Amino acid sequence: MLGKKMFGRKSDFIFILLMIILLFCSLSVFPGEGEAVEQWRVVLKWTGQPHDLDAHLLVPQASPNDLAPFHLSWEQTGSIQAYPYAVLENDSIQEGGSETIVIGRLLAGTYKFAVQNFSMEKALAGSQAVVEVFRGSERLAVYQLEQAAGGKGRWWHVFKIQDGEL
Repeated sequence: MLGKKMFGRKSDFIFILLMIILLFCSLSVFPGEGEAVEQWRVVLKWTGQPHDLDAHLLVPQASPNDLAPFHLSWEQTGSIQAYPYAVLENDSIQEGGSETIVIGRLLAGTYKFAVQNFSMEKALAGSQAVVEVFRGSERLAVYQLEQAAGGKGRWWHVFKIQDGEL
């Protein structure tokens, strides 16, 4: 009875309810009012041996109460919708593989990206590894292992993102 008095017809009530739902769904509440979100992508590719390289990303703490940064890797693949707002899309364990990390929302602080020689059957330098960094559709940087110092050992520390700056 109340619906008839306020809206006249049931269809008017449903129409107004649908409009409210559509308005609510169109509001941008993540990450900030009216802000556009540009995802970052980090793509690791390799062609030679060792056959299993792994992409690792240290994500800054979400709050001062966190004990340590989040270590995103094949062991903890992350989430786009919740902290760490980043995800490892694929874990390749074959020669000539690739791995992609997507950062859906940058937090204040320092991100650190590194490549691990997981299989260790050959030196990192033999992998011909390349790391590309994208923000949206723009490629920001390309890192090649041959240009990096070393190429030996288990880790290649590739780059940092400090407060949104590569």
